[in-house]
Amino acid sequence: MTRLLALTALASTVAALAATAAPAATVGPLTIETRLTPRYVFFGDTITARLDVLFDPRVVDASSVEASPSFGLWQEIGAPQETSSASATLVRETWQFEISCLTYGCVPKQP
Repeated sequence: MTRLLALTALASTVAALAATAAPAATVGPLTIETRLTPRYVFFGDTITARLDVLFDPRVVDASSVEASPSFGLWQEIGAPQETSSASATLVRETWQFEISCLTYGCVPKQP
């Protein structure tokens, strides 16, 4: 369940591609923050999709928090970077993915 929530947050963010940051969402015992940078992207540009998951390790088993997103037509460039920091009452798991639009299907449509 925890993994699904984190994955859904990142997938929704990449699908939107309209904002550089989404407000933190609290889903059960998790706080999920997502961010895409840069804000404006051209065909072939690389963007960074970042997912931060914050939780209390007394409530959530850290080994149950994972990210395995699907970026649809966007191509992942290289391996994701994962970092973690922790205290007795708060853990922050962070994943960064470099992705690029390399096919016509992921080019934003004109309004």
